[in-house]
Amino acid sequence: MYCIVKCPFCSNLQGGHYPVKTTRCLRCSHHIDMMKISPVSVFDTLERMQATLKAIKWEGGENKILHEEISEHRGSVDHYASGRSRDSLRRYILKVLDRDMDREHLLTHLIEEGYDRVLIEDVIEELLIAGLLHYPSYEMLRKS
Repeated sequence: MYCIVKCPFCSNLQGGHYPVKTTRCLRCSHHIDMMKISPVSVFDTLERMQATLKAIKWEGGENKILHEEISEHRGSVDHYASGRSRDSLRRYILKVLDRDMDREHLLTHLIEEGYDRVLIEDVIEELLIAGLLHYPSYEMLRKS
């Protein structure tokens, strides 16, 4: 069996074998204890897992099936706001990041501004995939 796991530190989605006790994030190299977090989704075949992961990463994270699974995983609350607030959050993040900034400091600042943490993490992931942000060093974000 195979699964998709979301790193709790950098929000990177990656595939792997399931069940396993631990894994390491491919982006930030953080040790992920699989006994403490549960996978986003589990698959019977490698091909289905790879196709879903590819769809998520190449469609900018707008895969409806995975969003439903993530929402179901987190409860019935819809964490995915309208496109307008996503766009405004993207613009705001790019405006605020005029210098290198610690990821947690940015999250704290945006939460104080009234944005949802899950939405923030999703938008940061989209900006990283699009190449508009990058990690110059561990847990530091910078505009590309």
